[in-house]
Amino acid sequence: MPVARTAFGTMPDGTSVDEISLQHPNGLMLKAIQYGGIIRELHVPDRNGDLGDIVLGLPTLEAYLDGHPMFGTITGRVAGRITGGTFRIDDQEYALEQNNGGNLLHGGSQALDKQVWDAETGESESGEPFVTFHHISPDGACGFPGELDIQVTYQLTDASELKISYEATTTKRTPLSLTNHSYFNLAGEGSGAIENHMLQIHADRYVPSEDDGTLTGIMKDVTGTPNDAREPRRIGDLIATIRGQHGEHYFVNRTEDEVKLLKPAARVEEPDTGRVMEVFTTASSVQFYSAVALDEKV
Repeated sequence: MPVARTAFGTMPDGTSVDEISLQHPNGLMLKAIQYGGIIRELHVPDRNGDLGDIVLGLPTLEAYLDGHPMFGTITGRVAGRITGGTFRIDDQEYALEQNNGGNLLHGGSQALDKQVWDAETGESESGEPFVTFHHISPDGACGFPGELDIQVTYQLTDASELKISYEATTTKRTPLSLTNHSYFNLAGEGSGAIENHMLQIHADRYVPSEDDGTLTGIMKDVTGTPNDAREPRRIGDLIATIRGQHGEHYFVNRTEDEVKLLKPAARVEEPDTGRVMEVFTTASSVQFYSAVALDEKV
């Protein structure tokens, strides 16, 4: 079956959480749960056609509720850090939760990754399976203004893609920056570290991060710096030279006419399996995060 839905667990308040499985004839298979819209598994073939799960995940709902480093979650309202936990719109300052030192990280302790999302499944006209997660974030949630109506769709395409689409409407002006927080290992989950993956980032500028993960706000040219990944580089060599453990924000090369076009931002290849992941986005920047601080036991 291209789409299946099974019980995955029950929240402490009694809310049931389902797991949705998508299966494409080309071999791609995805499992996602309603809690946090988490992508729990993503199986793709290697050069020999053998399937492997290339994202990190946990086996039970209880394991996710016990706390985890955002494995596969829908992340926001604002992914990343808001310095000082404050922002200003139209001369009004909004104070947010400071859950990461003096900053707000990933929307707060009760952000989108902690919610149980509604889920609807289906297939495109060509038979591509998808699941659409839906959630309404109330006005004032985590300190953000405006009621936010959000839809996030995961779709497995005929071109062997995982396509993630985001849609949102709001009743007030509000910052919004959504992402999926999957941890990828193209050699397969449990196969060890990712140092031998080859990474290429199509960007000639970057903004370094401070020690606390916030951005310096100073855009720099990658030329002649350890951050230059315009040609493929071994990830182990790259993370040994860049500053800090939070990664850097790279600005995708775009002309003024290409601002809203879907363009390649990065490419990763795992030499042993031959698996390749290419990242396309309409956004102007991409963050490289290597998870060097990830506990090996999780």
